[in-house]
Amino acid sequence: MKFIGGEIRRRLFGFILGCLYSTLCGLLAFLDSQNGGGRKCYLVDVRDTPEFQASGKVSGALHVPRGMLEFRADAETPYHDEAFSKDRPIILYCASDGRSALSGKTLKDLGYERVYNPGALKDWSESGAKPNPSDI
Repeated sequence: MKFIGGEIRRRLFGFILGCLYSTLCGLLAFLDSQNGGGRKCYLVDVRDTPEFQASGKVSGALHVPRGMLEFRADAETPYHDEAFSKDRPIILYCASDGRSALSGKTLKDLGYERVYNPGALKDWSESGAKPNPSDI
């Protein structure tokens, strides 16, 4: 079995994530159309505020910094955001995939069952997909 070299692997990974990003955007648009413009699932950007402000976000994403996630997602806290509902899927992303992985575990620990982590924003960007800076 022959292994794929670094540059080819990076390009292939970028292509796959680009396809995933396109699919994710299509899925979100479909869910919006099926719910009269309302979203049935939530796309959550867990990057820190300076990162978010510098590069924008995926259109339609809710920005909740990783350090605030427990407060926003836990219905028992006064900082709870009603956008978080355990009966709806949540899709998480961050710059390099570390915080979104930790955020997924946190949400699972809080009782959320449908939590997804499609990859890092930097990989989406390197594949040609761009966040929307006007959507900050």
